[in-house]
Amino acid sequence: MNTRKIRIVLYAALTLIGAAGVLWFNIRFMNAGGFDSPTGFVDAATVNAAGASVFVDIAVAAAAGILFMVVEGRRVGVRHVWAYVLLSFLLAFAATFPAFLLARELRLAALEGAGGR
Repeated sequence: MNTRKIRIVLYAALTLIGAAGVLWFNIRFMNAGGFDSPTGFVDAATVNAAGASVFVDIAVAAAAGILFMVVEGRRVGVRHVWAYVLLSFLLAFAATFPAFLLARELRLAALEGAGGR
């Protein structure tokens, strides 16, 4: 298997793992009475210093990743980059970033197949 196919499989697997993992814990959070206010999730995620540290870490990484998705998506012609950005907030960056990387990899493969346009 060539390296591009390996990356495609890994990005697809990470997309599924990211979506399933976050969904699993969000459902558990909701079933425990979470999301009782607009800020309930952030309040729960930052209830102590360890949680706040992880929250800030992910938020900064997501901000950099979203910037990369917009710039790189436009550069290589990935369609519907706005959807990846929106779903980063509505679903999970852990799912949308690998999904974007998958779409990017497929786009690069198509460009190379079309003579590198």
